[in-house]
Amino acid sequence: MVPAAPWDPSVLFAAGSLCSTAADLAKWTVALGEGRVLPDSLYRAMTSPAESPDRHLRMSYGYGMMIDTTEAGPYLHHDGA
Repeated sequence: MVPAAPWDPSVLFAAGSLCSTAADLAKWTVALGEGRVLPDSLYRAMTSPAESPDRHLRMSYGYGMMIDTTEAGPYLHHDGA
């Protein structure tokens, strides 16, 4: 084994400099869904299906969020790209 070089969290590139814990991401998700982050109108726009920027995607696009469906129902996600 070789010791790893120290990791510099200030250089996160595509992650938009996001560095968090699972617990904090869960708190963020709850706050977003409860309307404590965005006004209702913006949350609805973000989560309402719109034309996808990539016609090859099998899901709808909602202003930054992908809107997909499973057997359990619809869900929101983003692949980070």
